[in-house]
Amino acid sequence: MQAILGDVPFARAGLRPAPPERDLDTNNRHTTFSLGDDLLANAQSLMEISPEAAAQAFDAAANADDSFASSAARARSLAADDDAGEGRIVLVRDESKTTEELIAELSADPRVIVAEPNYATVIDDGVGLGAEGAGSGDLPDSSASQDGSSVDGASDSDASAAGEIPDMTEFQWAYNNLGTFGGEGSAGFDMGYDGWNDAQGSDDDVVVAVVDTGVDASNPDLADKMFNASEYPEFQAAAERFASSSGGMLGVDEHGCYATPYSSSCSGFADTSEGHGTHCAGIIAAAWNGAGVSGMAQNAQIMSVRVTSFLGGIIQGFNYIQLAAAYGVPVKVANNSWTLGVDQSQIINLAVMELGQQAGVVCVFGSANSATDMDAQSMTAGVLSENPYAVVVNSIDPSGDVSVFSNYGQQSTHTMAPGTSILSTIPVQLSQYLGEVDDDAVLYESFDGKSRTKVDGARLVFSDESAAQETDVKRFDGEKSMALPYDPVQSDYGSQQAETQEIDLSSIPEDERPRYVSVRFATPVSEWGTEQRVSNVILGVRTTDGTFVDVDFGDNAFSAYGDSWGGGFGTLPDNTDWEHFQIALLYQLFDIQMEGGERVIAPVEGSVLIDSIGLGSELMPYRYLQGTSMAGPAVSGAVAVLAERFPDDAADERAARVKGSARAIGGVDWSEFCQTGGIVDVDVAEDPSPVISSVEDLGSEVRVEGWFFGDGAMVSLGDAAVEVAESVQDASNPQKWYITAEKPEGFEGGRTEVKVTAADGQQGRFFAAFALASSSALYDQANLEVPAEVQTWGAWQLVGFAGKAYCLPRYSCTSLIYPMFIYCYDPEAGEWLQVDLPADIVQSEGFVEILDISGATVNGSLVLRLTGASANGYAVITFISLNAEGEWSVLTTRAPEVPLTALFGTLASDGETLYSFGGLDNVTGLETAEVFSVDPESGTHVKAGELGRGRVSPNVTYRDGEFLVAGGIAASLQYAGVQNVERISIASDGSLEATEVDMSGVVDGTGQLIYGVGSAADGFVLVGPQSRDGQADTYTLSDEEGATPAPYEKRASQHLLQMSSALAYDGRLYVLSSMMEEPYRLLSVTAMETAAQPGDSVAPDPGPDPDPDPTPDPDPAPDPDPDPDPDPDPAPDQDADSDGGSAQGGNAGTPSDSHAGDNSGTLAATSDAASVAWVAAAAVAVLASLAVCLAAFKKRARANRFHD
Repeated sequence: MQAILGDVPFARAGLRPAPPERDLDTNNRHTTFSLGDDLLANAQSLMEISPEAAAQAFDAAANADDSFASSAARARSLAADDDAGEGRIVLVRDESKTTEELIAELSADPRVIVAEPNYATVIDDGVGLGAEGAGSGDLPDSSASQDGSSVDGASDSDASAAGEIPDMTEFQWAYNNLGTFGGEGSAGFDMGYDGWNDAQGSDDDVVVAVVDTGVDASNPDLADKMFNASEYPEFQAAAERFASSSGGMLGVDEHGCYATPYSSSCSGFADTSEGHGTHCAGIIAAAWNGAGVSGMAQNAQIMSVRVTSFLGGIIQGFNYIQLAAAYGVPVKVANNSWTLGVDQSQIINLAVMELGQQAGVVCVFGSANSATDMDAQSMTAGVLSENPYAVVVNSIDPSGDVSVFSNYGQQSTHTMAPGTSILSTIPVQLSQYLGEVDDDAVLYESFDGKSRTKVDGARLVFSDESAAQETDVKRFDGEKSMALPYDPVQSDYGSQQAETQEIDLSSIPEDERPRYVSVRFATPVSEWGTEQRVSNVILGVRTTDGTFVDVDFGDNAFSAYGDSWGGGFGTLPDNTDWEHFQIALLYQLFDIQMEGGERVIAPVEGSVLIDSIGLGSELMPYRYLQGTSMAGPAVSGAVAVLAERFPDDAADERAARVKGSARAIGGVDWSEFCQTGGIVDVDVAEDPSPVISSVEDLGSEVRVEGWFFGDGAMVSLGDAAVEVAESVQDASNPQKWYITAEKPEGFEGGRTEVKVTAADGQQGRFFAAFALASSSALYDQANLEVPAEVQTWGAWQLVGFAGKAYCLPRYSCTSLIYPMFIYCYDPEAGEWLQVDLPADIVQSEGFVEILDISGATVNGSLVLRLTGASANGYAVITFISLNAEGEWSVLTTRAPEVPLTALFGTLASDGETLYSFGGLDNVTGLETAEVFSVDPESGTHVKAGELGRGRVSPNVTYRDGEFLVAGGIAASLQYAGVQNVERISIASDGSLEATEVDMSGVVDGTGQLIYGVGSAADGFVLVGPQSRDGQADTYTLSDEEGATPAPYEKRASQHLLQMSSALAYDGRLYVLSSMMEEPYRLLSVTAMETAAQPGDSVAPDPGPDPDPDPTPDPDPAPDPDPDPDPDPDPAPDQDADSDGGSAQGGNAGTPSDSHAGDNSGTLAATSDAASVAWVAAAAVAVLASLAVCLAAFKKRARANRFHD
């Protein structure tokens, strides 16, 4: 857990170069707190938080929803109190409590502002800490992957020394796009830096922190660009004290800091994924030295902040950055190429606010790579959309199209930047072979004047049968490439084969023969959203036995999606036939749709471009990667450039200047994909567009705050221009403005686009949620408060039982709760009740921690399936039931030593059979589509069918012979949501058939639209994404065959809903949803005629009205929530095969202290010396053994696919 603590002296960082008075490096600052015998007594401090930063972070919450008003008021009061101490984000461990229990206890503590779990982070490639976009590994017969690794058999001697590295900048289209990579019309889609790579000799260094997997300081393009702590001796001493008092969680060295278990921030990169941070660093700051690549910022230095896969380590890294800034280190930007999946962290928002407001650091984030509209999806970037110190970046390809894999969000992301086929630095020990830059290649074939060879007359020429044609439509190197025609009808097994003519290379001495081969490939034309293409190539080499052997590129490949180039390299076979040297290419061309990250491909006629085939032996520490992880560093480099050009800018002004520099190019804009509608252009930052930082609803007026408005600026709400009542320039900064404007006549409110138009015509926009003019447009009860514990859950399920709406915590892949209680909402009382799980049963069943709870009603009881882990790391599944009297019973258990292949499905019942929909495959670590019928008393699972797509923790409802399934989480898509809705019918033989529901009539299909589903009296009801006209978020679906959804008359909220769960039950529709504004969670309830819920508890029929003659009163019905026995007998110990035991339902108080388990941790913000808990290391180890923290690579065996 983490919390914000007070009573620590603090001098504002950045106000003076001398070491501050703020006590940032004492043992009291970094070790545990002695607060007495309470939960916070052993908290580990991670980061200082000022009252001002807390007030700014939480102020928006009160404007967005009253449920967060208390935290905002507390933060504001601290900011106004001159004697208020500082807050802290801290790590709390309590082995006797689950994360859910810690959240509950911390949330009730008046010192705590917010409490959260210790989220698992994902670096943008969807695997652990990596972000390279969508790899082609999901394509048939794919050889490509997005992560890099060293080639089997490669040695350090193969890597070139610094002096031998050629200039590679001609392949850095992101900074100088000449139109070769993207083809006709693509020139100029770059970062707009005319002075790039033209060294000017300035000494005004700016430090950029790379919060990632570490940075290899031995890379020749980074060796002289690393931050050196020894140049700041007072900071170095403070950092060493900081590390020594961190409890072994953090270490420091001359170039930065590193989290356990690493031993250095800048060396030791044996694994492929560990090259990610080095690649990001090169994009930002690789040396302008005429060799290798050049970064965006000539004078930037790289601070390596090496973190692990949990948010606690990242926060501690942020604290290191904060400490550096406080001691005068000119750190101006932190690059963050990682995400939290579907989870939204208020702690991250708060930490970013602190770094910006108090340390002067802008935080840049990649939006992630699951091809989803983040306006409709709950993810990290959504939390940061209104943070004035954050910039969230999407990716474009060389033609200016949105990258096929890139996330986006008109309201939730800020700008675009190049992110595909990006060449940059990697650790030396992970060096690659790049034929296009190998001047010593035995043979390099560019199909034009750039071809070269050591054997006279040796050229790679495709055979006549290949029908290859020379083309200049697009090329990787030189002026030409070769187009291979592809016809899926005539292709063999989906692939076509092209071969080169034989050439004799046997004259090359044996000890000089090449070890590696590389190739580049692409598609001639691709257009985002309509004609997206992807090509796939496998290279084979002829061997002495006369066959072609597949050269395995493995992880040394990058993908050819859209208008980007792909390629790879591999080791040549030992028995290569040099006398009759010949290459064969198996190639494919597909139409690809990646809406919502799900790759839907189909072979399509066209051609595949081939270029730059190289044969050589020298490896170099550079490679191509792609993802928003590459787009983010380009913007981080731009921030560094602007920090040098405009040294007086504060962090919020600097972030605004970057956003204001975004522009359309050649009539192409990206207004559908990000707030600014443009790509960052460094040179435009001299005259930026207006940037709106906040909008406040004042009733009849609106107050707009922002930057670069200028005199005479106008305001519009939607399509209506409004009258400006007042326009005020900030007294301390003439670039900051405040405009008050009248709302137009008839303004309806809701989510509205706000525009500021400057006198020169430049515009800036912002999307704000206004109060609706008519309350009848909302549910009967809208935007209700949600318990603090529920606010921290990443996913949830609503189940009706005994007249109440039960809320169950679901597994979200990154938010680890370990619950020991659930909640129910009592609609009659209008309050939430805590329902404790039976601790005795949980312990007897062998649980170390519970990871997921799903439920359904069966035979008058609420049946819950508890999924968790045993002490030895195996999965445990137990079915328990709760009756209407609040008594728990255990139904069955699965032996904890038996690992499962599917976990975290959703239970639903048709009244006769209990089903489990979807889940996570514990072997592959990926989502599954399987549906099982389940016997809760025997634990038997029998496969009943499959969904149309895999889903972890989906939303499911039942009515009249059909299930409706929607939402859920995809581990394969960086733990993002799963799009679309499926109607599942039950055939007479009990099998299931899935049919997709067409939502296109009411909602734009922008990817990963998550719907909650319920069962109304006359059909299904769906709740979630906003309709195309902006008027609805709730829809009805009739029973008629082929029916399509229709907008419902009321909406759940004026906010955009994300990750919604719904329940239509007992005359009411309930919706629990997340949203991008604080407080991030809401409950809305409205009256609705609902279908009877199968298996629900039914109250006894009271019979007919009594006759006029008096009759004895019937015995009173049992109280569904009786008060506990004031002195109950202790429950007997139960064996694993026990039939029961009971525990009181309802608000039964704190769970039994006898339940012990490794605490997963919680984040919290507090005002005094309080703290927040993070996931304990032991809990992480258990989760890793279950393969539920990070998605696993599915290794595919590949047979020889070439024909002779």
